Amino acid sequence: MGIRLTQGADLAVRLEKRAERTTRQLRRVHRDGAFALAETIEQMVPYKTGELEGSVEVTEERGAQGRKIFNIEAHAPHAVYMNEGVYNLGKGSIAKQETSAFTVGRKFIQRGKAWLMEDWGFIRKAKAAVRDGMK
Repeated sequence: MGIRLTQGADLAVRLEKRAERTTRQLRRVHRDGAFALAETIEQMVPYKTGELEGSVEVTEERGAQGRKIFNIEAHAPHAVYMNEGVYNLGKGSIAKQETSAFTVGRKFIQRGKAWLMEDWGFIRKAKAAVRDGMK
C-alpha cells in the first residue's frame, strides 16, 4: 500500500514555509524568555551599590549551524558568591524586597529559571509557537 501525492511540490513548499514560520516563532519565544529572565534576575539580586543589578545582560551569539543563542550574564565579580553564598541581606536589599514582586537574595539564578519555566510559561509558549507555526 502506498500514498501518491499528486501535488508534491506544492506540499513541500507549504511544509517548508510552515517550518520557517515555526522556527521564527520559537526564536522569538527564546529571545523574549531570555530578556524576561534577565529582568527577573535583576529584581531578585541583592542590592548594596547596584553594581550586581547593572551587570546582568543578555548577549546573543551564533551557535552550531548559525543558530542564535542567548546568554544571560552577570559581570559583577561577586555575582557567583551572591548567588551561592550564605549571607544576611543588608539595608539596601531589605528596602528592595519591600517593593519587589520577587524574593531578593541568594539562589536568584535558580529561582529565576524556575520562574521562567513555571510562571512565565516558557514550555507553554514554545508549544503554542509550534502550533501557530503549523497552521
